[in-house]
Amino acid sequence: ADSRGDCMCPDERPICSQDGRPSCVRADGFRDFHYFAATCETCVCQEEGSDSSDLEENSCGVQGVVADSYGVCTCPDERPMCATRTSMTEKLGCGMTSGNADHLSTFIVGCTTCVCREHCPSGARQPFADEFGDCACPNELPACYENGAKGCGTTSGSTASISYFRASCGTSCDCRAHEGNCEPASCTTTADCSYAECHDCEMCLGVSRCPAVGVVQSMPDSNGNCECKEDYRCVQSGSGLPGCPRAPSGESTSQFRANCLACQCEAVDSGTASSPVNTGELACPSF
Repeated sequence: ADSRGDCMCPDERPICSQDGRPSCVRADGFRDFHYFAATCETCVCQEEGSDSSDLEENSCGVQGVVADSYGVCTCPDERPMCATRTSMTEKLGCGMTSGNADHLSTFIVGCTTCVCREHCPSGARQPFADEFGDCACPNELPACYENGAKGCGTTSGSTASISYFRASCGTSCDCRAHEGNCEPASCTTTADCSYAECHDCEMCLGVSRCPAVGVVQSMPDSNGNCECKEDYRCVQSGSGLPGCPRAPSGESTSQFRANCLACQCEAVDSGTASSPVNTGELACPSF
C-alpha cells in the first residue's frame, strides 16, 4: 500500500469494483475508480468493460438487495428508480432481458451498468437523481430556490447551489427562471452565475464557471463538466489523490463537475511520479 493506505489497480486491469459495483472506497473515505483501501476485502481490479464475474450468483450489487428466485433485483424504496449507466450518461430504465422494454425499478442480477437512484420531482432536468443524490433544475428554469431564497442545499452540504438540489428537499425546493438583464462585465468576473444581472449571458445558464488554472476552457460542457488540460489531472483539495466527481455520474481524472468546489486541475510532474510506497504494515493483494 502507499503512504495513505491505498492500493492502485494495475494497468492491465485498471477499474476497481467493490461489492460488484464500479468504484471503490479509498482509505480517506472517497470513492475512486482506480485506487482502493488496502483493508478492503471486497475490492477487485478488472479490465475496462468487464462483466464483474466476481459477483455472487444472487448479488444485486445494491446493499440490502438480493435477487429473487427468478434472478430479478428490485431497487429499494429509498432509491426506487433504476437507471442504465454508460460511460458519459445515465438513462431511465433497465433492460430485464434482450428485446424487453426497460423497467423502471427492476433489473437482472449481474447487471454491471444498472444503478438505483432517488426520485426527482417532475420539474427536474431528469426524473432520477445523480449518484450524489442531487437533482438538477431544467435549462428553461435554471435557478433553484429553497424556502423562497435563491440557492439550494445539496448532499455535499458545503455551500448552496444555484442549479442543483437534494432529491429529499421535497416542496421546499423549486426551480424558477432567472430575473434581471444581462451585464456582461459582471458575468465574466463572477465565480458563479448567482447574480440576477447574468440572466442572458452565455456563461450564466445555471452552472458555475470552471477554475482559472489548468482547464481547457472557462465554460463547462453540455453535461456541466470542466476538463483539465493535457498533462494536468483532477484532484480534490485535501485528498492529494487523482479522481473527481463527474456529471452525471462516476469519477474521472480529467473531468469534474463545475459545482465541485474542492475540485481543481493539478499539473502532473513526471519527475515525481513513482510507484506507491509500501508502508510495511498494509499489503496490497496480488492482483
